[in-house]
Amino acid sequence: MTAIPLQKLPAHRLPLFRSGNGCGIFLRDHLPDILEADARIFEKWHTLYTEKKLSRLMPGGYRIAGRLDRAAVRGRIGGVKEKALIDFKKSNRVAVKSFSKLSEAPDSYQLPIYALLMQAAGQEDRHAAEQTPESNTIEDLAAEAVRELAYALYYDVTKGTYTAVYPDKPGEDGGFLRMVGMALEAAEDMHRKIEAGDFRTVPGHERCANCRNRDICRGRFAVR
Repeated sequence: MTAIPLQKLPAHRLPLFRSGNGCGIFLRDHLPDILEADARIFEKWHTLYTEKKLSRLMPGGYRIAGRLDRAAVRGRIGGVKEKALIDFKKSNRVAVKSFSKLSEAPDSYQLPIYALLMQAAGQEDRHAAEQTPESNTIEDLAAEAVRELAYALYYDVTKGTYTAVYPDKPGEDGGFLRMVGMALEAAEDMHRKIEAGDFRTVPGHERCANCRNRDICRGRFAVR
């Protein structure tokens, strides 16, 4: 049988891609690029999860949860596996430089949090993700999250390109690890405030501009 490139198949052969299906049209236009980009980076890798809900109980008694778009694994000598995290964006706006050692915060804590969740989900004990981690230090939890991590990437579906925020760029060793720690610090701070009944916002244009509750919140004065 001769393989026919997806983009050359007639529309009637691909019911999902019919003109009346907006999602189908988008896939018809971009799926070939996804497959090509995957072949360049993930040859000999195997998909572990797609659209996977992950959850982890943290030392402070709160839970971190999220839905991971995709995770892949590749075996290594000795049975240790390399892992990759992939988040799909229709148009990626996350800048790699925001994960540098000198950055005040990343554009998104999404992949640092997912690294922590995937590490817990990959433990041999099927109940491990429901148990409090043995280490209570942020440094140890962050190191644990990246121990088997080979890649953390955003895939821009429109451009057909991967953007890696891990491994770190040359000279930026420890940048992603630092962001995992910062994500944990932010989660712990939020947990403490909620436990104390403190639901105050931190007003600012970026935080408040699109908020539906500006009419009943003093934060609205920050973005007049």
